[in-house]
Amino acid sequence: MSGPRSEPAFGVGACASVQQRYERRDRVGEGTYGVIYRAWDRQLQRVVALKRLLPHNEAQDGFPLTSLREVSTLRLLRGHANVVTFLDVAVGARRDAVFLSLEFAEHGDLGSLLDDRAIRKGRKRLFDISQTKCLTRQLLLALRHCHERYVCHRDVKVANLLYTAEGRLKLCDFGLARIIPSIDRALTQNVVTLWYRAPEVLLRSPSYAHPIDCWAAGCVIAEIFRDGRPLAPGSTPQQQWTKILDAIGAPSSDVWPGCTELPGFDGSVASLPLPVGSFARASKLNVLVPDASSQALDLLSGLLCYDPRRRDTASEALASAWFDEAPRSAPLHGMPTFNIEETTGRKRAPPSKAPEASAKRRRA
Repeated sequence: MSGPRSEPAFGVGACASVQQRYERRDRVGEGTYGVIYRAWDRQLQRVVALKRLLPHNEAQDGFPLTSLREVSTLRLLRGHANVVTFLDVAVGARRDAVFLSLEFAEHGDLGSLLDDRAIRKGRKRLFDISQTKCLTRQLLLALRHCHERYVCHRDVKVANLLYTAEGRLKLCDFGLARIIPSIDRALTQNVVTLWYRAPEVLLRSPSYAHPIDCWAAGCVIAEIFRDGRPLAPGSTPQQQWTKILDAIGAPSSDVWPGCTELPGFDGSVASLPLPVGSFARASKLNVLVPDASSQALDLLSGLLCYDPRRRDTASEALASAWFDEAPRSAPLHGMPTFNIEETTGRKRAPPSKAPEASAKRRRA
């Protein structure tokens, strides 16, 4: 039986006492806005992921606004098989000590799995093509669900994709997510972990929307194809831009109208002149992702499109002919499982090596 609940928090309702309801066990990870523990929920009698939210903004009625945003977003998205399940909110002794109770994914995050060579057991690659297709479809279904509800995740990456023992992919860590009904809204620019950052964000566009998630999805899918090797692993915005150019060629005003007006073309990230014609250099996706069929390359090219207004949506990507060609997508029971703790001794996800999205500026 759980302990008494605190007075109602603004927009959240009565919150359980974290000390009385949960037994915290080991620390299993860290996200952009919180530290995650494995815990035992005494009321539900199950293992959960307990995420302590780190406040990065002013409080309203003593409750951090960043926490309110994440809770409201998770509630809005609740019920989809490929979005992490939100269970409850708990508070500590201090009002700003806020914890989210979420479903626990036994295998941790996809990035950690791809990084962990010890779990391969002689496999040539961690996920074969049919399994890669299953993961891709699940990611796109999660994004379609978010975008249909105007939620822009703003930090899609392999480290924010949980993998369950049933082979199900779960989009998680909505600390940067925002409701974005229009592409014309002015938003914080330093979002999305660098390796997955869309060109319009990289070049400091004053406005952006859901297409930034679709670009990031293209990077994730390529990374799964490449067995954990990122497509464009830059260490600075300038280097990231160069890596993108090397991977998919350089844009022109025909390919991306108006791109030279973006602030990042002042030399701080990118430089003029742009090439004449469609591309100065052809895309190297077929070389960088050699296991991808022509249909898979078409899917990647649609997501990794420079112009956000022409970039494929999650729904459009789900209609790709790649899903209809052999091999067909693996069923969930055909997805690999891993006994991580016994096989490797790893009990927590290592932090992502990619430069993180900023947790400092909270304007929008």
